[in-house]
Amino acid sequence: MKINDEELGIMAEVASLYFEQNFSQQEIADKLYFSRSKVSRLLSKAIESKVVEITINYPLERIMNLEMKLKDIFELNEVIVIKDYSTTYEMLLKRLGNAAAQYLDGVIKDNTSMGITWGQTIYHIVEAMNANHHKNLRVIQLMGTTESDNNSAYDAPELVRKIVDKYGGSFSQFYSPLVVENELVRDSLVREPIIRKVLEEARQVDIVVTSIGHFSSRKIKAWEHHLDDAGYRQLSDKGAVGVLLAHFINQHGHLVDETLDQQVIGIKLEDLKQIKNVVAVAGGVNKAKGVYGAVKGGYVNTLIVDERLALGLLDLEAKQ
Repeated sequence: MKINDEELGIMAEVASLYFEQNFSQQEIADKLYFSRSKVSRLLSKAIESKVVEITINYPLERIMNLEMKLKDIFELNEVIVIKDYSTTYEMLLKRLGNAAAQYLDGVIKDNTSMGITWGQTIYHIVEAMNANHHKNLRVIQLMGTTESDNNSAYDAPELVRKIVDKYGGSFSQFYSPLVVENELVRDSLVREPIIRKVLEEARQVDIVVTSIGHFSSRKIKAWEHHLDDAGYRQLSDKGAVGVLLAHFINQHGHLVDETLDQQVIGIKLEDLKQIKNVVAVAGGVNKAKGVYGAVKGGYVNTLIVDERLALGLLDLEAKQ
């Protein structure tokens, strides 16, 4: 039901008294001759109807000693480690997103080209971006597109457009699936001019922003229609611990299955080594082996992680 201007005005007044002037709900009720329950309902409706929008500025306390250790041990250009407050995974991703967005805003210059992947972590980075000046950014989708069964907001085409909306500039997208049936299909598609052009652009970006997936027996989004349980077991037997740009890697950063790798439409892991700044953002100690593999493989030179994941990486290195 549409809310009329008079009711919106009342909601705004009640919200101002409560959120800006620190009146209690009972004090508002007494002041405006409302019942306390009516004040409560008006505040709820004010939030639902976006008369009030609440922004939470998550603390980004950094752990400098861990940053220095990771930077020195793994020979990285930049490391950001945010303190772990034992919050939910969703809260952790929001805080990592804020940290990554702040970092990127400092390194994106006029006419920078940036390649991005997709997924929940990248979504939170893009949501946290708050560019207050346009930089004519060129945003490139690094891989083909996944089928979205649940949340299209996590998909690369949507994320690419959102970044350009915030920074200004232009974008290039892959008009192809991420994973195809076999190498023949892949080779046929990448010969198409519209796809070949984006691949060439993707290999030449200034910055890559990606996350690193944890390999487990659960279905991995990019491969859910192409791998069965037996396929996952085979990958596990070969030592798969992580997924980077849809490529399965072991703890040393090596590809674990060349045949599967030929089914992926997008840049290859070796292409990352030619890019000046590859920014990997990840949260949760369960991703430690995958992130460790990506770092040891030389695919990443900027790392943004949480405290537990940082400690997990140091623990893995100590066991070598």
